[in-house]
Amino acid sequence: MMQQLKQDSSGEENGAQSNAHPNLPFFSFKTITTATRHFSHQNKLGQGGFGSVYK
Repeated sequence: MMQQLKQDSSGEENGAQSNAHPNLPFFSFKTITTATRHFSHQNKLGQGGFGSVYK
């Protein structure tokens, strides 16, 4: 089941954590962007079925 994400003015997602998988961690877009250094090519590990994979 897909759930559409809504972003507030700070770029954080609201209501994005699914009750279907409560044990999976949720990371905001801001956190992921920071961790991947804005999706830097240097942090790209490869390509997966759903897109790029970053370390």
